[in-house]
Amino acid sequence: MTTTTINLADGKNTVQHQNGPGLRALRYGEPWRDLVGDGLVLAMAQRIDELSAGWLCMANRVS
Repeated sequence: MTTTTINLADGKNTVQHQNGPGLRALRYGEPWRDLVGDGLVLAMAQRIDELSAGWLCMANRVS
């Protein structure tokens, strides 16, 4: 199972998504909120992941 982890606010907040039912938020690395069923957070996490991958690809081309 693949896990996507997005760190925000210098690691203060983290969103983790496991392909399937797992979507949760961590605060300072500790469980904070169960986000299962929150389509908005899922869509934003997926978009951030896409943009990050594109940014890394572009940065690798420049260097």
